Amino acid sequence: MAECSISLLQEIHEAIAADNPFARPPVVTDQDIWGEPFPDLTTLNRHASDAVLKLLTANSCYPKLTSIAITGSTGTGKSHIIGRIRHHLKTHPGNLFIYVSLGQYTDANLLRYQFQQTIVNGLRQKGSQGVMQWWQLAAEIANQTLKVVNPEARVFHPLELVKNLQGNNLAKNQTWINQLTEAFFRIKPNIGEPDILRGIIWTLCNAQTPYALKWLAGHPLTTEKAEQLGLPNHTDKYRDTDAWETVVQLLTLISDYFGVIICFDEVESRDKGETGLKRERIVASLVKRLFDTIPRSQLNHPLILLTVMTPENWHNKVLNLPQGIPSYLSDMGEQIRLRQMVDEEIVQLIALWLQNFYQTYQLTPPTPVYPFDADQLKALGREQLTVRQILTWCADNVQSVEVSPAEQIERLFARANSLDHEGLSEAEVDRALTDRFLLTDILEFSLELAIGQTIGSVTLEGVDRLPSEKQRKYIQLQAIAKENGQIVKIGIAIAPQNHPQSLCATLKRLVEYEKFDLTKGCILSSENPAIPTHWQAYGYLTKLCSQMGGKWVKLQRADLKPLLALWQVYQQRSDYGLTAEQVYQFARSHQIIAKNPLLWAIFTNSTPAIAPDSLEEKPLPDLFTAEYSYSDFDLAPLDLGLISELPEDSADT
Repeated sequence: MAECSISLLQEIHEAIAADNPFARPPVVTDQDIWGEPFPDLTTLNRHASDAVLKLLTANSCYPKLTSIAITGSTGTGKSHIIGRIRHHLKTHPGNLFIYVSLGQYTDANLLRYQFQQTIVNGLRQKGSQGVMQWWQLAAEIANQTLKVVNPEARVFHPLELVKNLQGNNLAKNQTWINQLTEAFFRIKPNIGEPDILRGIIWTLCNAQTPYALKWLAGHPLTTEKAEQLGLPNHTDKYRDTDAWETVVQLLTLISDYFGVIICFDEVESRDKGETGLKRERIVASLVKRLFDTIPRSQLNHPLILLTVMTPENWHNKVLNLPQGIPSYLSDMGEQIRLRQMVDEEIVQLIALWLQNFYQTYQLTPPTPVYPFDADQLKALGREQLTVRQILTWCADNVQSVEVSPAEQIERLFARANSLDHEGLSEAEVDRALTDRFLLTDILEFSLELAIGQTIGSVTLEGVDRLPSEKQRKYIQLQAIAKENGQIVKIGIAIAPQNHPQSLCATLKRLVEYEKFDLTKGCILSSENPAIPTHWQAYGYLTKLCSQMGGKWVKLQRADLKPLLALWQVYQQRSDYGLTAEQVYQFARSHQIIAKNPLLWAIFTNSTPAIAPDSLEEKPLPDLFTAEYSYSDFDLAPLDLGLISELPEDSADT
């Protein structure tokens, strides 16, 4: 075969000048773990990823419940190892993957509840069959149950089941799910929580998937929807306790069908907000509780708990926890240590990054590492640089034109705010819409950036959280502004979801202007405020909007997403060598906050109409239909009669 001729150096230089091959920030985020992976030099720290993956093998001699810890300095590739494991599992069936970012844990009193939501959101991501992992689990349960009923039954792909159920009416789907769950209970009568199984199977019904996931995450449904799905409704009274029972039952059930690896990351990141939570204590608490409550004798497949952190965190914080606690984080013994790159590996890694670049532009360089020299790269190895430092050096030296901080921030913001796979995921935006703690942080950050700017006829002068924790439970923020020469103080409250009593309590306080030193009130909600007129909350809302100049503002995904993207850039600024002031300057110069429709809705004088008297729950959009194609499947109807043929004594076989 004839060798490809080397491209003109001018063409190579023009391509590099137009598109820096190393412009992608060398920091692995959860978007990289779930989405497009970084170029992976598989030999680098392979001992660490192999040690984890071998625990998932079917013939493993290790205990079914195992924990393992990996330590490495900042920038050596801890999150990259997690990403490598995740992308390996996508191409190797039989295991599910859950990623836990400890930076998302904001309330010490709700750790178990937040962990439940992390599991539910993690299983929404795609697995080895190209569909979300919930569908894989539900399909595996359905297929194995049908096989017991009829050994000759065919195996359905998850998308086949989804399409089949999508073509049925609600009553027919209710009948099929009732028959399937009844058959399952005959086969496995000792299941701890039967309703969890029903919730999982309902995820296969595309129109009901959002509600099933909402219920599995511990959120209450309307009475009508809960009755349709045959599920008991949740209450807030024992929310954290119930959440952990659900976690244990769910992981035990999953273990009947799949191995599971739960990866805990961002232990070393700085705590966000004002929670004061110590992340090493969070992960230690969760892992210890899993060891204490998971019924190990009932696990049929491995459940692996992986934690990554810096050596400093391990030695200075974890080992100083109460005696015996550190062993829970690594019951395999000593933690696995990541090593620095050696000179040859640096050359191979840079060649891998440049290979992708040159293939994209259909160019052939004179050497695999051009425009660098191999000896030049090997010299970096003698400086004991981390992977992140090496990639940063390459980004700075691959071309003479330096990227300014403003350009760097613009790229990061554009990436997070984009619609492609590198942007914020649906789950991340959903969490920002529903997590009152996170939403408060984002709004406070956005309002602080807007200080001194004019929105409509209002100039923002300050923003504060209410002084007491009890007050902040209902009214999260107070914005101080000047309008037509007069000082206005706007109380901003985030409506609690699916909790009429809390909503009533919030609205009651929001109209008490004098007590809370307010001149206006604004309540934000991601849902349509369908409040019956006979509810007390309706009277408070009417008073707020019609008599006191307040308003109800609907949170729109498109309005919140750029605020979330900017907040995320701010939180990650130190990873990219940026300062807070540089992020502030970017936001102000681009008027990201001042022109945001959500801020305009809060501060302008238009008052929305109060929602009509209606208890009917609005159907959520079809979240999953557009993402997958069913055209490749020639489907036969599911034989509902098979389930009724299950022999009465099958539970004993």
